[in-house]
Amino acid sequence: VVCDEAQRLKSVNSARAKIVLGRQGPLIARGRHKWLLSGTIMPNRPVELYPALRTLAPEVIAPHLSWEQFGRYFCNGFVENFGGFNFQGASHQEELASKIEKFMLRREVADVYSQLPPVIEQIYPIEVDVEEDMSNTPMPTLREIVGMAKAETVADFVEQLLDDDKNHEEKVIVFAYSRSVIDFLTEKLRRFGAFKIYGGTKEIDRERAYDAFMHVADCRTLVLQIDACGEAKDGLQLSCSIAVFAEEDWVPGKFKQAISRLHRIKQTKPVRMIRLPAIGTLDENQIRSRRKKTNWISQIIQPTTGVIQMSVEDNLKLISNVLIEINTTLNKMANGCATIPTS
Repeated sequence: VVCDEAQRLKSVNSARAKIVLGRQGPLIARGRHKWLLSGTIMPNRPVELYPALRTLAPEVIAPHLSWEQFGRYFCNGFVENFGGFNFQGASHQEELASKIEKFMLRREVADVYSQLPPVIEQIYPIEVDVEEDMSNTPMPTLREIVGMAKAETVADFVEQLLDDDKNHEEKVIVFAYSRSVIDFLTEKLRRFGAFKIYGGTKEIDRERAYDAFMHVADCRTLVLQIDACGEAKDGLQLSCSIAVFAEEDWVPGKFKQAISRLHRIKQTKPVRMIRLPAIGTLDENQIRSRRKKTNWISQIIQPTTGVIQMSVEDNLKLISNVLIEINTTLNKMANGCATIPTS
């Protein structure tokens, strides 16, 4: 069993994780060999590793086998005043890294595709006129307030980027979080054929927006909600090498997944990752939090050491052989000669 985008299994309470990894007849148990694939297996904090480790390699985290034990030991966990657990931190990072080293195979993109151009991060702090009351304002509302305060400047910045391109060939993807910010930016960038996609966008409208951005010369801007469009879309790298982040976020994995829409195989240009944080606002809190979590991730999720022995051709041959074996098994099943293993 091979599960791609395995970071979606990070919550022990999600229906998806229960179906794939749960203890009552999980899907993963049907495979003799089991692989979870992800570019960001730990998007935010160590507790997200627990469902996969508990199911596939309990010996790796023993004796901290329960969710509470794992959270208290590896997540600096504690009981809050109202009685619930807080597992939002990190502890014993080096020990966790050593435990999962033999269980996990990790390669950086540069290890397997050295021709890929670099990512160039550019940060342009901006000043905004906004009054924030962090103590009384709900976090989503506060994010929206800061995002809207920046939106005009962000739109002007993107317009300048596109106007400066005398050949009218450059395209820009803008990632945002708040729906009001996405709507505002799309309207402001209408003369560049802007399309928008957020969580509630129908699949047919999503594909129309992607298709226009990738194939229509006059469609030079695509505004995407980072939660809904930050992963699992290939082809954008053929048309674009610039990503502008209109809003900040708490989760390092979201930025990595988003920029990976452009920084991937078949990209021929250096990828520009442009951020415009607002000085003295919630943005700075999010940046500090993200840096701390990025440090945790680098301590725990380390590249597998050693030289890759298999060439691309060898990998393709191995995949081909596996697919042939799967096809043979399926044919036998169709003829009543085989069954799916259950353990």
